Amino acid sequence: MAVLFDTDLAPFLQTETDLEKISQADLNALKTKLNIVLTEEPLLGKLLFLKFDVLHLKQILKEQFLPKNLETPKDQIIFKTANLSFSALEDLVVCLLKKKNTDYFQEPLVFEMISRALELLSLEGNKSSSSIEAAVDKVFLESKLKYADKYPLLARYVRVEIDIANLKAVLKERNKIEFIYGGNFDHEDMLKIANLKEGEVKPSLQRFLEAYGISLILEDFEKDHSETLLEVGLNRFLSNMAKEEERETGFGVAKVLSFFERKLNALNNIKLILFSKRVGLPVSEIEPLLLPI
Repeated sequence: MAVLFDTDLAPFLQTETDLEKISQADLNALKTKLNIVLTEEPLLGKLLFLKFDVLHLKQILKEQFLPKNLETPKDQIIFKTANLSFSALEDLVVCLLKKKNTDYFQEPLVFEMISRALELLSLEGNKSSSSIEAAVDKVFLESKLKYADKYPLLARYVRVEIDIANLKAVLKERNKIEFIYGGNFDHEDMLKIANLKEGEVKPSLQRFLEAYGISLILEDFEKDHSETLLEVGLNRFLSNMAKEEERETGFGVAKVLSFFERKLNALNNIKLILFSKRVGLPVSEIEPLLLPI
């Protein structure tokens, strides 16, 4: 843990030794800082931290639909950085499932996401952990894109997030995919990319893949079929996109988005490094999994 004294987590080490609690404290500090910076743009902060509501929603829906299959204790995934507290979100889900009055609820972004997720899941016969994950991911990105229209740069970023989500889905499951609309490319394009068929990928799309190194990520996936490396490679691409936008503009939404992504990446990297030390993995083995900061 001594290495953490040289990072942003140092202030929290005086009173805490549990890394998860230290990370939570750092995330809380991040949200407080961004709330001050975004006083006149509260929606932007809500959109950035919506990913924590998503983590809560997945857990709650699994508890509702798959109680016997749930293994993760509730207190391990509660984030104070979410727009809505875990208990308030849980109450809302129960109210919607039981068709009780929800007129009291004043957070349309979260409300629409939950309602749409339940609507999608109502069409599922045998619900599974993966179908719940897929439904929530779909409504999360669609809701985020809808509200991000106020911020053109963020909307552009979310469209690429949608492309990445669709790309991961077709690579992992080929034709079995709940396609997310709103990205830059349609379902047919994504299937062609997934199969990397020569001559079928549009020239404009091929340039897009090559410019960001995505074609190399896809080739590596075809070779080793590592979903972990695929996930990291595509997340690295998104982070680099945010950094590039910041370099070009240097202020506003680009700066906030890049700062937010770098902060989350740093926390991810620290956890990974400490885990590798704990289990005795050489640094060379985890380097491919580290994200840009």
